Amino acid sequence: LIEECWYLLVNVVSWKRLLLINAFVEITVIVLFATVLTAIAAIDGSCTPCAISGSLFRRKFLLCLTTVRLSSDSVFGWEESAPSTDYEVLFLTLEGWIHWLLLNLFSAIIVTRAMRPQRG
Repeated sequence: LIEECWYLLVNVVSWKRLLLINAFVEITVIVLFATVLTAIAAIDGSCTPCAISGSLFRRKFLLCLTTVRLSSDSVFGWEESAPSTDYEVLFLTLEGWIHWLLLNLFSAIIVTRAMRPQRG
């Protein structure tokens, strides 16, 4: 199955579709981890019930964006916030590793595509 997916991504899928797949997977990972962090904050009791809303999810989403370096303090401004909990650090580390793995995977696909003989 993995070899078949690799073949499709390297030889069959268009560049446009490959980039869309990459963006979709990255956004899915970010939203998934933001949802998990929001749930952790709700379960952990580190937020009030009325704070479990879009603003909490937004903060966790921006935190996840920062983890994969898609945002920074210079873009969103800096404001003091509570330190991350142990669980948040664990999940943000996991997200960082998954992001790194995806970068390596898609970089390998792009290099492999660039090095294959041109059809003509």
